[in-house]
Amino acid sequence: MKVVYYILLGLIVTTSFSCYQKEEGCLDADAANFDVTADDNCCCAYPKLVLRMSHVYGESSFNLGSNLLNDLNSPFKVLGVQYYLSGFSLIDESNNLFPTTSTISLPQLDGNNVVTPDDIVLMTRNVATDSIGFFPNYGSYEKLQFEIGVKDAVKNTDPEKVDDAYPLANQTDSMWYESGNYVATKIILKPDTAVISDTLTINIFENSLVELDGDLEILRGTHINLNLQTNYATWFSGIDFQNDDQSTIEDKIKANLASSLSFY
Repeated sequence: MKVVYYILLGLIVTTSFSCYQKEEGCLDADAANFDVTADDNCCCAYPKLVLRMSHVYGESSFNLGSNLLNDLNSPFKVLGVQYYLSGFSLIDESNNLFPTTSTISLPQLDGNNVVTPDDIVLMTRNVATDSIGFFPNYGSYEKLQFEIGVKDAVKNTDPEKVDDAYPLANQTDSMWYESGNYVATKIILKPDTAVISDTLTINIFENSLVELDGDLEILRGTHINLNLQTNYATWFSGIDFQNDDQSTIEDKIKANLASSLSFY
């Protein structure tokens, strides 16, 4: 009987091991998909900076083509708006800057390539979320810094040689000019609400530096949502659309851009 018992026990143990399948998963505690129950380490996805943008005009949602009034009660319409955001860094209490660790090699007009943090976003009214790349440094940060516009390191990117889906590629309404410059902000507007009013295209080439204070606690293994809001009422503050010339309108918008963004 003992012989039969041990034979049966051996069969049970052998069957149990043969039926067990190892579970694949990420065993790195710094990853966003850490799985403590996994057996084989694979497929780790690390925390990313994720931009979440809210578009408002004062206390209301911002919609293209709507009749608007600014703080001077000057009527106008915005028919189109595009702007780049780039150069994102979190800043700690010692004023150290931490950019994303995601990089990209971009072909330049001179034939060389530039390797740079992959953190360039082409923002339109329809864009609500976008990834800014991996960010593995957890801890506390006091500020967020970025630019409205294309950062200097990649302003000479050849738009014909980058992937069509990349923000620096030629767009339907192009943000790149033959002079080799990217427009930081492009706005198409009517300086009146009348159907017959002229249409102005405002091109701002200069970048605006934005630095926002905020208590940003980055937890280990979690994505970081940067909840930002653009208040377009700030863009058009102080403009007399019926009497200011185009150059004056451009200068006033340029001066207002950096203060239009905030956390929400």
